[in-house]
Amino acid sequence: MSTEQSPLCIPRIGLPAAAALLAGAVWALHAPMTLSPNPAWALLAVGAAAWLWCWPLRIPGLLALGYGLATLHAGQVMAHTLPAEWDRKTATLIATVTDLPQLEPKGARWRMRVESSPLPTLRHQSIRVSYYPSPKDGADGGEDFASRIHVGQRWRLTVQLRAPRSLINPGGFDGERQAFAQRLVATAILKRPETARLLESRQGLNAWREGMSARIAATTTSPYARFIRGLALGDTRSLTDSDWTILRNDGLTHLIAISGSHVGFVGAMFALLVGAWLRLFPRVQRALPRPIAMSVAAAGGGLLYCAVTGNEAPTLRTALMMAVLAVAAVQRRRIAPLDLLALVVMLMVLFDPLAVMGAGFWLSMLGVGWLMAVMPSHNEGTLRTFMRTQFVATFALMPVAMLWFGQVSIAGSLANWIAVPWWSGVVVPLALIGTALEALMQGAGAWAWSLASWAFGLTWPLFEWIAARAWSMAWMPSVSLAVLLIACVGTLWMTMPRGMPMRWLGLVGMVPLFWPWLPRPAYGNIELRVIDVGQGLSVYLRTHRTDALYDAGPAKPGGRDEGELSVLPSLRAIGVRRLAWMMLSHGDNDHAGGAASVRRGMPVQTVWAPQGAKVPESQRCFRGQRWQQDGVRFEVLWPLRGSPYLANDSSCVLRIESRSGVALLTGDIGVDVERELVRLNAAQLRAQLVSAPHHGSLTSSSDALIRAAGAKWVLGGTGYRNMFRHPRPAVVKRWHDAGARFPVTADYGMLTATSSPQGWKVTALREQRPRLWDAQRHRQGSAVTVSYEDDRSGL
Repeated sequence: MSTEQSPLCIPRIGLPAAAALLAGAVWALHAPMTLSPNPAWALLAVGAAAWLWCWPLRIPGLLALGYGLATLHAGQVMAHTLPAEWDRKTATLIATVTDLPQLEPKGARWRMRVESSPLPTLRHQSIRVSYYPSPKDGADGGEDFASRIHVGQRWRLTVQLRAPRSLINPGGFDGERQAFAQRLVATAILKRPETARLLESRQGLNAWREGMSARIAATTTSPYARFIRGLALGDTRSLTDSDWTILRNDGLTHLIAISGSHVGFVGAMFALLVGAWLRLFPRVQRALPRPIAMSVAAAGGGLLYCAVTGNEAPTLRTALMMAVLAVAAVQRRRIAPLDLLALVVMLMVLFDPLAVMGAGFWLSMLGVGWLMAVMPSHNEGTLRTFMRTQFVATFALMPVAMLWFGQVSIAGSLANWIAVPWWSGVVVPLALIGTALEALMQGAGAWAWSLASWAFGLTWPLFEWIAARAWSMAWMPSVSLAVLLIACVGTLWMTMPRGMPMRWLGLVGMVPLFWPWLPRPAYGNIELRVIDVGQGLSVYLRTHRTDALYDAGPAKPGGRDEGELSVLPSLRAIGVRRLAWMMLSHGDNDHAGGAASVRRGMPVQTVWAPQGAKVPESQRCFRGQRWQQDGVRFEVLWPLRGSPYLANDSSCVLRIESRSGVALLTGDIGVDVERELVRLNAAQLRAQLVSAPHHGSLTSSSDALIRAAGAKWVLGGTGYRNMFRHPRPAVVKRWHDAGARFPVTADYGMLTATSSPQGWKVTALREQRPRLWDAQRHRQGSAVTVSYEDDRSGL
């Protein structure tokens, strides 16, 4: 009599159930505000009861369950987020390092779980600590302190606490979202490193992982050992920015860290070892059948490896699939592939609903689900199946990758055809065998790691060549959700199995994704966007057919380059492919530091800068220059031609006159230049919109300029709680008293001003894209659109 029972078919799981639970969690986490705990608990309880016992309401019940569960998790993070009154305050904490420290050229950052804190809400919560040594730290606890930090250590540290905060631009990295998803309730800067005390040495699985990674680095002389550390243990800390650029351009980032194939290989190793052991003891198989034992061993090995390597979404998904299959094997049941995936999705959402905020969750789940849905049930042959898998993976996930990253690897399919069989079939097994041998006996794994490095090096030069091709990567503008859904339908139709008629029609759905309709100002009007670059300035200008840039944001030596990290992603998300011209007001770093990155990232036809600013390959801007583009008139009001370079006071002042209003971009001019401009021609300064001179410093925004401009809007590019305290309250008050509103990027993210027959309309990205974690962290003032009297308290 067969022991096999009917397929596992529980009506409480399946694709509809997983979709409902997932939709509820997504709905809750993308709402602009959240429920209080009591209603959330009630919603969770009612939803769970409806799911488990009330058949007609199971799907709505799962929707409510997902919403309530995600709301409670989100509320827990928000309740422990650093209060505003503690922002920038110093505190002494006792905390444990919980993840591998990220070493940087000038410091390090690491994640810690707080045990003791003067602020009760921080206890038992996660924070991220950064350290950048300065000469005053001294030799004792300064330059070498970063190398003393290891995962699993327990420290007493003095830190300056900060609320998680990032720049907010379209297409840019959202650090606040990432901190929220990772449950980081605060960031911190290490202070007085010489007073830090190590209370306990490293311990735990992550400590073992860090030690094993150090052994790979110490025993493998190959220049590719850094990749083996990533492939074997998920430790990608040694990869350079250039490495990541190559991997992104080739669509290989999913392989270099721990992926599902790694977990599958580890599970197979455990299964084979248990199977071999059972063959030696046949009598044991009477009580423990070998297929069941091997399945359980594979699941156990996969879950253990997943825990060791950080529980990333692709590894957790594979490990959970193996665990579910093991349970089904124990119960002698079968489970359909899509039901298996649905159950894994439900388990991941129930375990951590905030995981749905990460790209890894969606790319992993959708990639596997798509393959399960469209791959033919019959065997097409190994080679044909592999090539079809790579084709489906490349094109099916294109809309999702574009949504998360704003870019698509055109070379991904070609690169994966090479990398997947070679890395997954040769390099990864060697790397994992070396790790297993090293765990058994020190020094035993060196030969396998060296061989893995050699095998990896055979393909890496080819991938470098592919990544350097202009066609390897395409940057895509941000599109609406409707366009993304149409593209998904198109890719689904295009990747259906053979025999489906007119599959080529799927390409039609991809057209709006690659060539979206991007609205532009009418002829004679202009749009200005003050990009959020922190303490600096960058203003994007868009007319009916022309794109231009005024200033390019700051660049810090060895640190952030906002030209690359903020300006370029913003321009690409808006749909800009080239700039007709870029004007750098002057040579100071906070205005011109990002210019080199912008010029490398996209074609710039002409660059203007004042004489003496030392901007390479630039033309001089001076008073009297005039030109017209698409019905909009541009005129340079300062500096005078032939005048010496005076840094801030040589800033190029640009007057922009559209059919519906005038804007004035002022750079960093001070009161002396302002008065001179009023003397030369006060009428030229009349403008409804002005960029805050010198970010709102006390040396600018004279009464003479304020009266001459008569502005209704003053837009400031400032960093949050910057060291200069820009904009100064006295300056803001002067503009307010004259009837102007003064929003700054530090409070509102990117600011957009559009001219129209009704005048200038100013909007703020934080208001257009409200997030539930924004409310208590950032709203120090009121909305941009309210009267300035109401707004004054916030500025």
